[in-house]
Amino acid sequence: MNMTLRILGSIASFAHTRWLAGLLVVAAIAAAGCEQALQVAPTSSVLVLSAAANNVPLNGILPLTATVTDPTGKPVAQGTLVSFSSTLGVMDPIEARVSNGRASTRLLAGSISGLATVRAASGGIISTALDIRVGPVPARIVMASSITVNNGANLVATVFDSNGVAVVGAPVTFTTTAGTLSSVLATTDALGQAFTTLFGIGDSVVTAESVGIKTSLAVRFGSIGGSLTVNIGMSNTTPIRHQTIVFTANVTGLGGLTVPIQRYEWDFGGGVVVTTTGNTTSRSYDTEGTYSLTLRVYGIDGSVGLSSVQFYVD
Repeated sequence: MNMTLRILGSIASFAHTRWLAGLLVVAAIAAAGCEQALQVAPTSSVLVLSAAANNVPLNGILPLTATVTDPTGKPVAQGTLVSFSSTLGVMDPIEARVSNGRASTRLLAGSISGLATVRAASGGIISTALDIRVGPVPARIVMASSITVNNGANLVATVFDSNGVAVVGAPVTFTTTAGTLSSVLATTDALGQAFTTLFGIGDSVVTAESVGIKTSLAVRFGSIGGSLTVNIGMSNTTPIRHQTIVFTANVTGLGGLTVPIQRYEWDFGGGVVVTTTGNTTSRSYDTEGTYSLTLRVYGIDGSVGLSSVQFYVD
């Protein structure tokens, strides 16, 4: 009887020991899984996001790579988690693990054109944003106005891409410094045009903006000389670095009449303002990026005009 009890006790003790050992193994596996799930780049790491190109067609696919290194330039640990985000389109996958210092993903562009801002992150480390042009992205806006009865001015904003082709279906937002707009949001039609009407009694500046690109136009009601319609033309709508760009001002008065101009003030930003008596000027850029030009035109009869344009230099 005692021998039987000792044997049963031994069996129970052995089973308990096996159970504890199994529990420890499961706990260790779970801990390892949690550790890998939380494995992110150390705070001193360097995270660089790169793409095969800076543009992608509608419904296209663009591969991207995140390179993650420690402060000495060595790849971080295998399996380090990197997440991806974009303001336009879809990232596939939105998370990836590092292998040999790199994590890969793709931008699925979708059917909406615009500028996609893509970022990668791991823990508290965030990469510098990449701006990817999706589809026919607006690169330039041309505005014109005509004064109508009852203190109303009809305004049209025509949106062009970097190749000078009208962009269809682009959202355009209108703002004004004075007066009231019949519509503050419009979509370009088959000709790339968006419309609104300004109602007012005094001077105002109306701005049209689409996907970060904008232009402005001065409108005057009932003032001597009235307002001038100013459009800025460029010798090359797809300029590159170190290339001389010739800017030309096309100016008309009310009803399309020609108005003698006193001076043109070309504001390139950063304190660079060029004043001319002719309707052209030129400039080149040493670095890639988005630039703007604001032009103020003064007629000898007291009329004024204002326009601005943004453009991308490759």
